[in-house]
Amino acid sequence: MQVEEPVGPEIVAVSAGADSSLTLGDTGHTYGFGTNWAGQLGDGSTTNRDVPVEVVLPEGVSFTSVSLRINHALAVGDDGKTYAWGENGAGQLGIDSTLDSHVPVEVEVPDGVSFTSVATGNAYSVAIGSDGKTYAWGVNFFGQLGNNSSVSSPVPVEVALPAGVSFTSVSAGNDHSLALGDDGNAYAWGGNSSGQLGDGSNTNRTVPVLVSAPDGVSFTSVNAGYNFSLAIGNDGKVYGWGDNSYGQLGDSTFASTNAPVEASVLVGVLFTHIATGGRHSVAIGDDGRTYAWGNNHYGQLGFDSPENWPIPGEVATPPGVRFTAVSAGNVHSLAIGDDGKAYSWGFNGVGALGDGTADDRVTPAPVAAEVVVTGVTFGGVDGVNPDDAGSTAPVDNGDGTWSIATPAHVSGPVDVVVSWTLNGIEQTPVTYSNGFTFLAAPTITDPVDQTVTEGDSAEFVVTATGDPAPTVTWESSSDGGASWVPVSDGVSGDGLTLSLDSVTLGDSGTQYRAIATNSEGSVTSAAATLTVDPVLVAPTITDPVDQTVGEGDAATFMVLATGVPAPVVTWEASSDGGVNWEPVTDGVSGDGLTLSLASVVLADSGTQYRATATNSEGSVTSAAATLTVSLDPLAPTITDPVDVTVFDGETAQFMVSASGVPAPVVTWESSIDDGATWVPVTDGVSGDGLTLSLADVTLADSGTQYRATATNSEGSVTSAAATLTVDPVLVAPTITGPVDQTVTEGESADFTVTVTGNPAPTVTWEASSDGGVNWVPVTDGVSGDGLTLSLDSVTLADSGTQYRATATNSEGSVTSAAATLTVDPVLVAPTITGPVDQTVTEGESADFTVTVTGNPAPTVTWEASSDGGVNWVPVTDGVSGDGLTLSLDSVTLGDSGTQYRATATNSEGSVTSEPVTLTVTAAGGNGGGDPEDKDDEVTKELAVTGLATSPLFWVAAVTAVVLGGGLIAGNRAIRSRITN
Repeated sequence: MQVEEPVGPEIVAVSAGADSSLTLGDTGHTYGFGTNWAGQLGDGSTTNRDVPVEVVLPEGVSFTSVSLRINHALAVGDDGKTYAWGENGAGQLGIDSTLDSHVPVEVEVPDGVSFTSVATGNAYSVAIGSDGKTYAWGVNFFGQLGNNSSVSSPVPVEVALPAGVSFTSVSAGNDHSLALGDDGNAYAWGGNSSGQLGDGSNTNRTVPVLVSAPDGVSFTSVNAGYNFSLAIGNDGKVYGWGDNSYGQLGDSTFASTNAPVEASVLVGVLFTHIATGGRHSVAIGDDGRTYAWGNNHYGQLGFDSPENWPIPGEVATPPGVRFTAVSAGNVHSLAIGDDGKAYSWGFNGVGALGDGTADDRVTPAPVAAEVVVTGVTFGGVDGVNPDDAGSTAPVDNGDGTWSIATPAHVSGPVDVVVSWTLNGIEQTPVTYSNGFTFLAAPTITDPVDQTVTEGDSAEFVVTATGDPAPTVTWESSSDGGASWVPVSDGVSGDGLTLSLDSVTLGDSGTQYRAIATNSEGSVTSAAATLTVDPVLVAPTITDPVDQTVGEGDAATFMVLATGVPAPVVTWEASSDGGVNWEPVTDGVSGDGLTLSLASVVLADSGTQYRATATNSEGSVTSAAATLTVSLDPLAPTITDPVDVTVFDGETAQFMVSASGVPAPVVTWESSIDDGATWVPVTDGVSGDGLTLSLADVTLADSGTQYRATATNSEGSVTSAAATLTVDPVLVAPTITGPVDQTVTEGESADFTVTVTGNPAPTVTWEASSDGGVNWVPVTDGVSGDGLTLSLDSVTLADSGTQYRATATNSEGSVTSAAATLTVDPVLVAPTITGPVDQTVTEGESADFTVTVTGNPAPTVTWEASSDGGVNWVPVTDGVSGDGLTLSLDSVTLGDSGTQYRATATNSEGSVTSEPVTLTVTAAGGNGGGDPEDKDDEVTKELAVTGLATSPLFWVAAVTAVVLGGGLIAGNRAIRSRITN
């Protein structure tokens, strides 16, 4: 089989941080590479990566945009939520804590608001809300949150927008922010030591102020760098302001400025995209070329130049590739090519270029994205190389698919797990739940011959196996197997039984066979033969009548005999008044029912004749009839025919006996108007006229009367009329169906049967809720013809109810097998809310509680992490029976800082809560100590390491005090930075 190669994605966005990078694929998956000391790559670790690794996305979420500036990242999810990860010492993740996160966590946005655009700065973040307001969070020493204060915040706070203005885009730099207003103006706030706010001053601003744009120019795009800013004007030119020590403003000087200046103009080129880095700038021109200027110490400008280059120079893009988007990091650059690949250049000491090396590059080259499928398992069993049975390595087809041969396995669905590497690094395997089903060709047993008596039922049974379960059909042959026709009546719901009701002698010799079919093939059983024996009946016989004829005439004696098997009729004669009897064979008809005596003589007169009918069930002898031979003429006599009742399509016979001298001629008539008129009948009259045979009578013939007339020279005599009654062929009812029904709660279910029989059967329904022990009538939902039972809006309580139908007519009654109604619940994936952070005193108990929903009811499990969420271990002690509460007894100071989270799981999926933190305070203490004492401790620790004079680390230290996180939070952030 073939498996699709895991996506090495087409890149749609790039974002460069201090020494790390993010790329966003067209599938919503995000990848990181470079330094990872604070978890800014989002892969759940703090391990540096020199090739892309996948960011651990929240379950069911894909990202639509990403932003990485220094050491933390933001992303907007397709669920409308905002996520953050990486460094958090100043609360820049917006999760109301200062703990770093190595995987994306949800930002605590204001109620009813979703962020539509996000930007990351140095230890702070900015976002535009769906309510038209702008929000910021994190460090605020220079007013970079724009809320008219210098107090940092670990959750989003509202930026103080100019009256009547909403921002349409934002950019965050080292310690200042830029925005475009819907009034056409650009605004800036935060640090302004190098004039990066562009308001003509070097004064920090805690609220947005107007950027002093050149006369007649409005800015269409702004980008904040490390203490400098760039903008594109509506004239297509690039303007810059702020620090220009490295030529990053591109105006051919190294002079800093607190008001926008125009970058050096390239003849005929207007700029469409800009990006600011640590001390360099990158831009895309409308000529399709990419340009860069500023510091080039590590080759971050993408071309060979002196270390600082103060005017735009062309980036050496790969042949045939044009860049469509750019991003500038501290000392490296990223771009997206029109081939869908990511490109990188500049500093690579910690893998920020993502090419699998630590070598700097002065020209762009593709970010590594080699995908190799290393193995495929089927239900835990390795697949086999199609070309080498001794290898489990899949074969690369070169078209984005890999071939693997399935191993031997029992039938049934199995998970398919695809193991793969990206750039030589093992990735999370891709699991296709029930991704492959091992199948088995059908097998079938042979039905056995059946011998039954006429009118009984016959059953042919087979057993079939296979995966998927085979469909079983039946065929019959009435020509010894030369040809076969399908049989559907009498086949059970599972097809394994063929039931034939009220078989007839005409069915005898018919052969039946079954065919089992599934997707893997078809197999036909041997044929079984039906033998139908007649119902055995002892013989009966009617009496012959006396005959008087003239000498030389013929005399005929007749009887009727019945019995099963058909009796043999023999005749005897007695010339001594019945004392002795001798067999008679001359003149006996083939069926034995008629004895014809030709040219009788006077000596025959007085002889008696009788008939005996014999079969396996017995023997019966008729009364004797006497032959009289007369010389004198005699008027004719005739016996009356008797009424005959037959079934539609059968043959009816009317018989008379006639005598007279001379022998009379017998003719027949019929009447269809109850004897009012009569018409002659000649068809079917025997040669001697004594029998009228009517073949293939129909229901329309019923009620017709027949009579015979005997005529000779002495007169004529007519018999009484006998009536023909033709009954329809009565057939006992048969029933097929119903079949089991499986529906979802609230839906309708229909049970249907097919019935036959004559007269047409009446169909009734019953239901059983106790497995068929008791049955109650069902009338609601039964169709007019009784063939369908419709159940509306079924509930879970109806599941397991059995239904059966009964067909009844004059010939009997038959009840179907029971069909079962299965009602599946409406399946709902689990949701989880809670838990919340808990703060308790040493020795007390702490309870974490969640609320979950889902169908089926989810199972809730708990985990704990003592290393800030890097590793999680299961927690079982203290978990309530329903799993909703985790109770921790007698907590200690050593438990403080432990994180807990819960996972709700059912058949529809799994969801994990956000982690929450347990804080344990000392008994009798104030839980925080004197902030001044803690600040002294921070200072001492920094002094020991020689970092006390570092502005960056003083930011972290002061942040700890301002945020009220106490020494514990502040020192943890500082130590993390020192260690990494």
